[in-house]
Amino acid sequence: MKRLVVLIASVFIMICIGGVYGWSIIAAELISNCGFLGTQTQRILGSLIAIFPITMVLSGKYARSFHPRNLVQLAGVLFMSGYLIAAYSGGNFWPIFISIGIIDGIATGMACWVSRTLSLV
Repeated sequence: MKRLVVLIASVFIMICIGGVYGWSIIAAELISNCGFLGTQTQRILGSLIAIFPITMVLSGKYARSFHPRNLVQLAGVLFMSGYLIAAYSGGNFWPIFISIGIIDGIATGMACWVSRTLSLV
């Protein structure tokens, strides 16, 4: 039963992490509906891509202090709060940059590390 729970949790983690791959759809909507420039959407994605490996390394470094369950719960809260902030940003660049580019970048790094750790179990 425990393996099934780990499998299901890993699938949900990978679904959250996979949001990075759908960025082209999000970027197109930001350009057409919010008036963003292409460079602004690239800055958001670029910061997410730059932050998540740093967070992944730090998550691995401090993993002995935190249980993977705690890290994945924190990542879930960060994912949710990042997208909620972006949803209520009114189409302003800076709240979206901070929420998706930074907060979700941190969440992606934590979730990637936990997913990798769970796959080794």
